[in-house]
Amino acid sequence: MAFLLLSLISEVKMEISFREEIEEKARELGFNAVGFARAGKLEDEAVHLQKYLSEGRQAGMDYLLRNREKLLDPAVDFPEVQTIIVCLLSYQPAERQNPECSLKISAYAYGNDYHIVIKEKLNQLSDFIREKNKGAVTKVFCDSGTVLEKAWAIRAGLGWRGKNSLVLHPRLGSFFFIGMLMTNLDLPVDQEIMTDKCGKCTLCLESCPTRALDPYMIDPRKCISYHTIENKGDWPEGFTTFGWIYGCDICQEVCPWNKDVLPATEKNFRILPFIHQANDQDWLSLDEKSFNEIFSHSAIRRMKFSGLKNNITRVVKK
Repeated sequence: MAFLLLSLISEVKMEISFREEIEEKARELGFNAVGFARAGKLEDEAVHLQKYLSEGRQAGMDYLLRNREKLLDPAVDFPEVQTIIVCLLSYQPAERQNPECSLKISAYAYGNDYHIVIKEKLNQLSDFIREKNKGAVTKVFCDSGTVLEKAWAIRAGLGWRGKNSLVLHPRLGSFFFIGMLMTNLDLPVDQEIMTDKCGKCTLCLESCPTRALDPYMIDPRKCISYHTIENKGDWPEGFTTFGWIYGCDICQEVCPWNKDVLPATEKNFRILPFIHQANDQDWLSLDEKSFNEIFSHSAIRRMKFSGLKNNITRVVKK
């Protein structure tokens, strides 16, 4: 009996030690925060998602309807999943766009494409885990249409859902990307879920010029970011983006939790010289050749020159 007890204690210590090794490796790769969650169905999130979809808030994002089961249960695609490792990487800008430029870009697109940067780091973390444990199976996700990253970040103890619908971290604010690594390993998880620390503050709700925000839920049909990035069709009649040509940061810029956040140290997210220096005329005169050169490693390239030019034209006409 004593031998069995010692054996169990030894296994638990090994699991904790390996978790600590994973955390250390993640931070070595540049991640600013790491959390661990037990895999399972997102029962609480199901209510939130049902309300979201029943009200038609998915707009043109029909993949949310098609992937509802996968969104709520990671085991649909990965039956052996036991633990979900969630990593946060700050993109809090050290420098902003030219203040004289009225055509605005969301800070998340200031530097290199986060999809590539995050996945590269997660793949390195995945390799580390599989090298240390030959029985490990892993899958990485970054901004995937089949995973609710925000819900898992909250479950992993990395923040709470803010009234602007984004995850807020007490040290990082909301200017961060979320990466996820799922594994079949049964690792110790974070038990404590952060409580809502928004209090009575409603600055994000009041500052959104298109009234796209309800407390804790966004309506993409009214959202500047959705229409300037995701929407491939026409904008609603009379819709204005208030100068934003790619994304929108208003609800983050006014959030008190972003006030004293230190700038990101990730070199990939440093602002591109063109975005930093360009004035309105520079954006208006941008041609396809220049676009392809300037944004070759940027998330902006995903919408192609025609998409960005169309946004600029519509914004300027307003």
